[in-house]
Amino acid sequence: MLKDTSLDYLALLSEVAIKITTVADFSKKMNGALALIGRHLKVSRVYIFIDNHDKTLTSNEFEWCSKGITPQKDSLQNIPYELIPSWRKLLLKEGRIYSEDINNLPADLLKILKPQGILSLAVYPLLINNKLSGFVGFDECKLIRKWIKKDLELLEVLANIIGNAYGQRALSSGLEEGRRNSEAFFDAIGDLVVVAGLQGNIIYTNKAVTDKLGYSPAELRKMQVLDMHPKDTRKEASKILSAMIKKELDHCPLELGAKNGSRLPVDTKRWFGEWGGQKCIFGLSRDLSAEQKGLQKFRKIFESNPGPMAISDISSNVLVDVNSSFLKLVGYARKEVLGKSSAALKLFPDPEKQVEVANALKKHGKIRQVVLQVRRKDGKILHGLFSGETINLQGKSFLLTGMTDVTEQIELKNVVETQKKILKDILKGTRQGTWVWNIKTGETVFNERWAEILGYSLKELAPVSIRTWERLSHPDDLVLSGELLKKHFEKKTAHYECEVRMKHKNGSWMWVADSGRVSEWDSKGNPVIMSGTHIDITENKLLKERDTAKKLIEKEISFGKLAAQMPGVLFQVKRSISGKYTVPEATASFSDIFGFLHKDVAENMGSLKDAIVKEDLAKILAEAEDSAKSLRQVSLEFRVQLPGKEERWIYSTATPEKMPDGSVVWSGYGTDFTDRKKEQELLNKALRLDSIGIAAGGIGHDFNN
Repeated sequence: MLKDTSLDYLALLSEVAIKITTVADFSKKMNGALALIGRHLKVSRVYIFIDNHDKTLTSNEFEWCSKGITPQKDSLQNIPYELIPSWRKLLLKEGRIYSEDINNLPADLLKILKPQGILSLAVYPLLINNKLSGFVGFDECKLIRKWIKKDLELLEVLANIIGNAYGQRALSSGLEEGRRNSEAFFDAIGDLVVVAGLQGNIIYTNKAVTDKLGYSPAELRKMQVLDMHPKDTRKEASKILSAMIKKELDHCPLELGAKNGSRLPVDTKRWFGEWGGQKCIFGLSRDLSAEQKGLQKFRKIFESNPGPMAISDISSNVLVDVNSSFLKLVGYARKEVLGKSSAALKLFPDPEKQVEVANALKKHGKIRQVVLQVRRKDGKILHGLFSGETINLQGKSFLLTGMTDVTEQIELKNVVETQKKILKDILKGTRQGTWVWNIKTGETVFNERWAEILGYSLKELAPVSIRTWERLSHPDDLVLSGELLKKHFEKKTAHYECEVRMKHKNGSWMWVADSGRVSEWDSKGNPVIMSGTHIDITENKLLKERDTAKKLIEKEISFGKLAAQMPGVLFQVKRSISGKYTVPEATASFSDIFGFLHKDVAENMGSLKDAIVKEDLAKILAEAEDSAKSLRQVSLEFRVQLPGKEERWIYSTATPEKMPDGSVVWSGYGTDFTDRKKEQELLNKALRLDSIGIAAGGIGHDFNN
């Protein structure tokens, strides 16, 4: 059965079938059919070979050649099969002879094919009354041709139609038999086929029409095409049918009405032809029921998603749908945004950036984690993290975009940058020396100010190590310093603080306020890296100034919790009454996170559990059980570790719904926010280092330069 039911292929098959069953002269209709096939498929040669009565000889009975191709019919008569023993064997065993390059065929076939200039070919058996009686061939003499699957399926169907035509001649069944063959062909198609007169009267319907609409063939033949539509759409259907007959339209999107009153969503295409010698209009209706069911599932996930989402027409940029989260975020009512573009609503303060992102989305089909400013209805500017991709709904292309509100994170980042600048200015203003000490190796890094306090340059003190500190410090103060360091290493004190005397280059003793903290510990709890500051307190030990600077340095910078939502995978998770979890629906990004498609979860449940870090899996299951009982929204952060890949952080949020059968279904989304998680950890680490006078990652950095 032909799997590809595209309109042009069906039109070709219909035209070929009608031609070979309605034209009186058999030679004329066969030559005409081969010409139609050859021109449509753009091949070099199409031919029909018929075997003699004892199947020992075969002859070229009909042949069509494209321009510039030499005919072979006259020289290919009464060819003994014993010269080409592989030919019938391949036809019987493989059901065809197919080769993109004939050099791959057996040697006995090359002897007869090469002189004809053939480079590629496809040959199918000719079955007359279910008996192998010859073959239908398609040659390419201009290039090595790779036949696509749907073309090969078409060739096989054409060979069957030609075989039926020979059967018609053998049985002398005439036009009626040919029409029955055409009807059998249409009955094999899963889509609905209707043949109607130009006045709208139904002449023929295939089996799919009866199966899906519930009318018998006899009932349908008494109906008009308009009667197949629900009553409330017939007026519109009449206008569309009239436009189709006038060849102004070739498409009808209206539903069909079943005998029981139900409606069947379809997409109908039309073409003109003849049926039984009568001019008519052919209609091919594709059943959209499964597609609409999938669309309903998508709509449910789309609307329940806590993240703002929008669907826009890819050609006009007009918004065709938004979810409740989107409306809540931007402050508009649904009727205020649908049918309008983002430009008309002035949603983006930076239109050039928005156009740049939109063009990237159209070009590549998707965007990921692009930051754009968004203007609310009340004028407030938000910062959004956008992801999106192109989707197809009922044959049309749309842009689906999702947004995460990262206003808080952006503002928080600005605060951190400001605080870092302030801290750096404080270090410069208070003229503090900084040091970083590798406790295990003794390696130490000082900034230029550390040396300057003692009248040196770093170059003069090089090479520096912890021994440099010990050599310049007063022996009496080293004892106290050692005791205080020991307490800090034993975690009895949060910080190390000590006032010590250090020898200036001129021989005098300077008082220095030395403070610091261990910033890195090994797995056994031993200190590894310690960093801190030196302040010159020689003049009255500069106590007041030291305390002020210290308070400024040690002041804690509080942060709100970084939101981790970002668009990624849309999903549905189901918990049955027995407690079994499945993933009935998820977008393609599911495999990016877990390594396989959601539909394979049942076979890979062990792999799914192994992918999630063990302690996080226990937390997920506990949260899910609680959410199933309380029907509260659940939000989780967890880690995924795939074989051979780095550990990734996933943020997920979902809303539960109790089903009639007692099961619980969560609709929500999850997204990879590893980069944001790392950024958060780096910021936190930076702040911890900043509190003792070292910028994050600034080991050995001279803040005075």
